[in-house]
Amino acid sequence: MESILAADRPSWPELVGKPAQTAATQIEKEQPWLNVIILDQKCPTTRDLRLDKVRIFIDCTGTVVKVPRAG
Repeated sequence: MESILAADRPSWPELVGKPAQTAATQIEKEQPWLNVIILDQKCPTTRDLRLDKVRIFIDCTGTVVKVPRAG
């Protein structure tokens, strides 16, 4: 039942301020089928909606600066 609930989780606000690799590891542990991508906060991205993707935006120190969201 726990994995079904985790599949419904669209975002991880508690990861803002954490190191990027820590955030990626937590998301992958909760939902291993997601494709987690770490990007610089200034990196341009496409506007496609992919529910199997989570982007983690970081600053120059490698800290998460935006809430990671599925989509």
